[in-house]
Amino acid sequence: MSIPMNNILRAATRTEQQPLNILWLPYDGVFESTLLPHLRHNFYIGLDSSPFPLETKWLKSNNIVCLPRYNSFALGINFDAIVCNYSATQHEKAINLSHSLHIPLITINHTTPQSSIGKYNTHMRVSTHHEVNKSWGVTDQIIGYNISECFPNEDRENKIIIVGKFLEPDYNQIRQLQNISPIPIEIIGDNKGLSDYMEWSSVLEKMSNAKYYLNISKIDALPILMLQAMKAGCYIITNKSPFTKGLFTDKTGKYFGNINNLDDIFNNLNTATPSNISHTHNPINEGCVSQWGDYLDNIYNITYIRK
Repeated sequence: MSIPMNNILRAATRTEQQPLNILWLPYDGVFESTLLPHLRHNFYIGLDSSPFPLETKWLKSNNIVCLPRYNSFALGINFDAIVCNYSATQHEKAINLSHSLHIPLITINHTTPQSSIGKYNTHMRVSTHHEVNKSWGVTDQIIGYNISECFPNEDRENKIIIVGKFLEPDYNQIRQLQNISPIPIEIIGDNKGLSDYMEWSSVLEKMSNAKYYLNISKIDALPILMLQAMKAGCYIITNKSPFTKGLFTDKTGKYFGNINNLDDIFNNLNTATPSNISHTHNPINEGCVSQWGDYLDNIYNITYIRK
């Protein structure tokens, strides 16, 4: 029997208690690793579909399967839905898969519009921030990011940390930042020739012990790793965008305009910051795991098979 026919029959006969089999086109691996292990459904990650360097080693859970690159969708799995987690580059592929597999498509929008792709031709849409809805001119349901629990230390190291998986062209810029900073900068992430892979629990420990976190993400979205560093009590140094605007006072963070002009900020950090930060304006949605659980559970009732 063909895969589309299997999917149609499964949608018609699956009980509400059965977990969904979800084909997931990933964002950056951080979003997925902090959320999906807490949900009851099965997630099949299409590794060859991410537009960013993907931190796959953090995707460790019994309900997560990383599909082989370049063969992500050829396996005989009866899928119930597709999640497109970055509409700017993945949406056309997701639409084609949704049509060919006869299963509904959920699009998650993290960013301001990169193109007209992603706004239409989807069964369900979720935004992660009110600025996303505002920029798209939509009123989609907003479900924020899940941030791992961690325990900030009072006695913190006088150190700046940068966490992420970066493109090789960015390595020189990162090394230059290390050279100009009077405070040691530690790079954390699976970046060959720049830094080594670290387990997520160890990343949280580093964040809880370091005094400063530097966000150098160039994506026009709310940086998940920066939110995690806020949760860990770090003083944040970040670029100013609609997503980060208004998150800090001078006592809890600093904005920069150009990443190549951070000298003044670096030189004044020691006198500007307390030993531990309480981010009272942290835009973390504490209930997002239960919200995502309810949203995915409801696919049973709202998919086009049952309309």
